[in-house]
Amino acid sequence: MARKEKERFLERIKTLMPPEIKGKVRVTFTRHTVRLMDWDNMVSTAKFPLDAIKNNGVIENDSPEFIVEFIPKQLKCRRKDQRTEILIEPI
Repeated sequence: MARKEKERFLERIKTLMPPEIKGKVRVTFTRHTVRLMDWDNMVSTAKFPLDAIKNNGVIENDSPEFIVEFIPKQLKCRRKDQRTEILIEPI
C-alpha cells in the first residue's frame, strides 16, 4: 500500500473508531471482493488494518493473548460493493 493510501486509510479509520475495548477480543475480518483470494493472501491483508486499530487504541494489543479468536471471511460481490468490515467483540 502506498504511503498516501496508508495516510488516507488511517484518517478514515480514525473517524470510525469505537471506544477502546479492554481485554480479550474476537475479530471477524470480512473482505467483500470481486475476486476471491487464496486464504494465506487474504489473511495477510488484515495486518495493516489491525495494526491501525491497535495503534489508535481501539484494542490493547494485537497479539494472540488479546485477539484470542480471528475469523477471516471473504465474500464475492459486485465491484461497486467492495469493502472490508472488521467486527471486534469483547470475549
